[in-house]
Amino acid sequence: MSAVIPFVTPFEAARLRLERHQENFYEKLQASNYSYAPEAEWERLERALLDTPARTRFDAAYKVQRSRECLDDITSDDADIRLLDSVIKAIQAGDLPEAIKTLHVVLSGETDYPFAYEGAAAALADLHRLNHGPKNN
Repeated sequence: MSAVIPFVTPFEAARLRLERHQENFYEKLQASNYSYAPEAEWERLERALLDTPARTRFDAAYKVQRSRECLDDITSDDADIRLLDSVIKAIQAGDLPEAIKTLHVVLSGETDYPFAYEGAAAALADLHRLNHGPKNN
């Protein structure tokens, strides 16, 4: 009897690679004598994740969550964090038009931390595509 290999989407594979790297990040950083290599690898893996099209609305929610966590780490301004929380809830509820509308509001404001919104911007593109595609996600 042969082993069954589970199907893993490209997005899921990118997410797993990033999460595996994050799990051992500090050990890798110490092992490299605090060089920039582990951080550069993290950034490369995160960029690969954000560039991988979401296949489901839950994949898009994960991208929004990345932005939400980044903002939570770097700022005390809760307004955008609350908006991103509402985007995640709308996505989970299947209300993609509401999620898209709220993401437009979040992304239209000025910010000192544009890198923190990269996940939200990637999710917006995915949500536009998913909202006009098959309704089985």
